[in-house]
Amino acid sequence: MERRKRDQQQNSRIISALFLVLAMSNTLLPAWCGPGRSVKSAATPLRGAVPDTLLVRLSADADKEEVTTLLQEVHGTVTKTIRVGQGLTILVVKTEKGRAAEVTKKLAKDKNIGKVSADIYCSAISIGDAGATVPNDPGYADQWALYFLKHAQCRQQVRSRPATAANLTFLDTGISPVANEHFRITQYNCVDGGDDPTLETPFDSGFHGTAVASVAAATTNNGIGIAGVANLEGNNCYITMFRISKDGLNSTSSSILSALSFIANNSATRPGPVNLSFGTSAANSINSVDVVQQIALMLQQRGCLLVLAAGNDGAEDPSPEKYCRRIASIDPNGSRSSFSTYGPFRTAAPGRSIRSYDPSHPDPSYPVYYNGTSLSAPLYSGAIGLTMSYMNAPNAVSADAVVQATATSTQSGLIVPNLADAVAAVTAPPPTPAPPPSPAPPPPPEEAAPSPSAHKKKKPGHKVIHKKPIKKPVKKPRRR
Repeated sequence: MERRKRDQQQNSRIISALFLVLAMSNTLLPAWCGPGRSVKSAATPLRGAVPDTLLVRLSADADKEEVTTLLQEVHGTVTKTIRVGQGLTILVVKTEKGRAAEVTKKLAKDKNIGKVSADIYCSAISIGDAGATVPNDPGYADQWALYFLKHAQCRQQVRSRPATAANLTFLDTGISPVANEHFRITQYNCVDGGDDPTLETPFDSGFHGTAVASVAAATTNNGIGIAGVANLEGNNCYITMFRISKDGLNSTSSSILSALSFIANNSATRPGPVNLSFGTSAANSINSVDVVQQIALMLQQRGCLLVLAAGNDGAEDPSPEKYCRRIASIDPNGSRSSFSTYGPFRTAAPGRSIRSYDPSHPDPSYPVYYNGTSLSAPLYSGAIGLTMSYMNAPNAVSADAVVQATATSTQSGLIVPNLADAVAAVTAPPPTPAPPPSPAPPPPPEEAAPSPSAHKKKKPGHKVIHKKPIKKPVKKPRRR
């Protein structure tokens, strides 16, 4: 009876979450954005090129005056300048309506222009869906992902050990802090204003960013909601959120590049994983963009690692693994999720029926479940952050290497983080040094030096004759 009752309660929660998801697709959603914000309707995913908008990469030796003249000739307006390091500059250019193709051809012929491409719509990847030592978070029992990643075993091993704070960075729709779950949040606006992101009060323009950040950084063992993978006890995370969406669902490649370049160029950037759960179709994935790979390399040099949600197309992304870490989704049985994009990469994390938060719901603790690699990516990012928090010299690239080396291999050939083994690898005491070698025996005593005569050479053909000393007779005194 007890088991049947629990099953009925679980089914009730799943059905309730299903009705919530269906309602979200047809009703107005309150997006908490601070006082005075209006209610917005659910956004529709946008695909393809942003109308009349180009990304113009300048040549390394481009003449700025000639570029300005060229843009005036084609009636192009620069809306944003993205600088990556010292040698890479990308202009976001707005053309006259319907003239993007014509302007692209003319710009591509100029010596000052390295490459011209369309600004592409990107959208949030996850899909809403119902579906050792255990902390007291009420939703922990529903977080099968944490059991699969061995979160409880890891907690039992090291929760009493001191650890540094994990630094987690997200490019998403923003975050609406859930009371007593999210702390130490810094949020930047990447969709309004000038070339560089600007600080703003944290809020979520939809729900995606809050759901994504929560599975990685929610407070653990506080008797509320869910537990975050990067927290073993309490809250030990810094969250940096770059809001790249106005409507809570859609973004552009220019907004993503703006955020990434800001992170790569900013000397105050804390080392850690940089999570991006937005993307495009598998054929034109974020991972396939060479500028993204260049920035990802710069991020690695700063001790960061760009973690990408692989996508939910259920198709192949053939682009190679370079400087980003792509994360596929697995089901509770360890097999790749049917919706997950795949390709020449093996890293995965749970992505089906992942419990998190929906800030648009009146009760933040209401159980909502999501499908998508958007949730797989932050689970992996959280694994890197947790591993870094126990390392002597925190570095996301080094932590990623540890997570890869200690990962669990599934029957389908994917590798999934094993938190217990990863943290054990960086907290194990150093090996006992070998005992010093035994001291060398003292040298034998030196023999007495031979007399000088012993060094005289014998003449060939002559014998050495040893003469006996002649005793002289002693004269006896005469008697008189």
